[in-house]
Amino acid sequence: MIRYFSDKQLFILETQSSTYAFALNDHDAPMSVYYGAKLFSPEDLELIGADKMDGYRFREYTKMFKYRHEYSTYERGVYDEEALKIRYSDGVSDVDLVYDCHEIKGNTLLLTLKDEVYSLKVVLTYEVFENFDMIKRYATIINNGNKLSIEKCLSATFYLPNGNYISNTFAGNWAKEFTKVTTEITEGKVVYETRRGVTSGPHFVPFVSITDKQNPATENRGSVYFASLAYSGNFKTVLEKNHAGTVKIAMGINDFDTVFSLDKNESFTTPDVYIGYVDGGYNKMSEKLYDLQFDYLCPRGNIDKPFPIIYNSWYPYLFDVNEEKLLALIPKIKEIGAELFVIDDGWFTNRVDDRRALGDWQACKKRFPNGLGIISDKAHEAGLLFGLWVEPEMINEDSELYALHPDWVLKYETRPMSKMRTQMVLDITKPEVYEFCKNMLDRVITEYKLDYLKWDMNRYIAETGKDSDFFVKYTQALWGLYKHIRYTYPTLLIENCAHGGARSDYGMMPYSDRINRSDNSDPVDVLKLHEGFSTYILPRYAGGAGNVATSPNGQNGRVTPLKFRAHLGMTGSMSVGFDLLTAKKEDIEGIKEYIKYYKTIRPMLHSSYLYRLSSVLDNGVAVWQYTARDRSKAVVFIFAHGVRWGEGLDNIKLVGLKPHARYEINGKTYSGDTLMKYGHNIRKPGGDYYSEIIEVTEIK
Repeated sequence: MIRYFSDKQLFILETQSSTYAFALNDHDAPMSVYYGAKLFSPEDLELIGADKMDGYRFREYTKMFKYRHEYSTYERGVYDEEALKIRYSDGVSDVDLVYDCHEIKGNTLLLTLKDEVYSLKVVLTYEVFENFDMIKRYATIINNGNKLSIEKCLSATFYLPNGNYISNTFAGNWAKEFTKVTTEITEGKVVYETRRGVTSGPHFVPFVSITDKQNPATENRGSVYFASLAYSGNFKTVLEKNHAGTVKIAMGINDFDTVFSLDKNESFTTPDVYIGYVDGGYNKMSEKLYDLQFDYLCPRGNIDKPFPIIYNSWYPYLFDVNEEKLLALIPKIKEIGAELFVIDDGWFTNRVDDRRALGDWQACKKRFPNGLGIISDKAHEAGLLFGLWVEPEMINEDSELYALHPDWVLKYETRPMSKMRTQMVLDITKPEVYEFCKNMLDRVITEYKLDYLKWDMNRYIAETGKDSDFFVKYTQALWGLYKHIRYTYPTLLIENCAHGGARSDYGMMPYSDRINRSDNSDPVDVLKLHEGFSTYILPRYAGGAGNVATSPNGQNGRVTPLKFRAHLGMTGSMSVGFDLLTAKKEDIEGIKEYIKYYKTIRPMLHSSYLYRLSSVLDNGVAVWQYTARDRSKAVVFIFAHGVRWGEGLDNIKLVGLKPHARYEINGKTYSGDTLMKYGHNIRKPGGDYYSEIIEVTEIK
């Protein structure tokens, strides 16, 4: 709900659990008033103190740092982190925005601000998602005057009540993604950003949650503020506390090496940022974020269906794939109950390792004398879906494409060409390169009758194009290609791979059905990876080339039992990645039974909330409760490894059930209230690689 009280020039935005308020001050500039738990009488709010403009413009120096500008700009006398920095044609970089007009359309507020001296307008858009306890925000910069330069343009700033806070986000490196990072917001700035041309994954993610330091939230209680940016390129999150105690969050496109130019009558719109507040801990936060994805962000049509079980060729065979081997696999894949056959890297001309042939997207005639069509046809005849791996943005120097178009590569003529993983980046901001990639994708999808496309990206941008806004144009071109595929082939399943979660952002959600959470498939590591990933991404999206992979594992050489790997594979988007042609009979029979059971619980798992009841980081035991969105069923996964000192759990308190409903567990019935307040007794996990699944079903 959005309300405006003209007598106070006060704007109120309300969700189920929160109130967000700002008002115009005596200078007609919008100032933040309140954000937090929902108020019964928000109309009582009003601007007071420095925000009301007493002492404005240098008369009282200290009060300037108490200002809480709704959309901070770089202006004289304000020294905190800004969202907008502009340099006008006369060299002035001061931006002084005041109210022009506003419009309320249902759950959307359009607030138009103007710089009265220059022909600049800024439209702040607020879309209220009441059920999700979130507000979507973005800004549109409109130039109606002489050419100007935008030197910084974040999506939003918002403020917390003055106090002491700690923030949580995720960081790491390749194969160690989504490691929790907890930081106190002390006086100064905490900055999370990427400059590599991608948003997230190994290093930092465009997501942050914040809680009170003195009374920090837990998984099941406490207040949490959070924000997630829907962008797939360089991003920046700034958490700032100034010496007056004002706490600000700013998030948007990273201004690193990026300047926009706007001619007269041109505009630029920032990506969406979703901000939220809940009182109910991190599980409640995740629940709201899941709802946003289920009901708004994810591709319509596909999100309502359980994701098929994949057999992927990568872990067992790497680049060593050929017609004979893959045709022999098809009946084996069908036998174990998998539903989608994916040929990973190595299928195209001369691709025998990672040093050659990227860009030459034709089936290798030597290894596939009859092309890939015969494999696609045989897979479909067997009742399987068929998919391929591609890496459209990349090229090897040793390729036919590079020989024809060396000018398509991002490089500097005066410097040696950078190569990461022996590959280079195609400049998809060039129309001819964009068209090549689009036509290649169209051809591959249609020629090979694909049901599934795995889009990978295995290096970062080091050289840029000549335009000062290159990084933004690259992301826009990337989205353009994804959008073309999504809308041209609406039933195609698309995996956003990006070398292990490097584009795990809400900007990719409308285009993808699966995310490669990590290239690391070691189940002991995955216990930690999945906790971080599933905090803000739907668990059903958690993919990879084979999350039931080979043993010993390629990352750590660890040997793990099939049961442990299979149970863990059920917690995401299951894919099998071990050699079915040489596997022992007991492993074939084993995975067949695990898949058979998984299919009975998959519909619920893929339309559920995940509640983290116990963290493997705390006591060696992970307990994850997947609960149907209608609360009628739950599946509890228990994993243990490295339990010490006889510790562990013998009782777990479930969450998110109906208090007055009756539930059955292993033939016994309990009320939801009892299961949540007293708990359920379990067998105490012991030994290494322990796993157990408990089903909880409402009795109608």
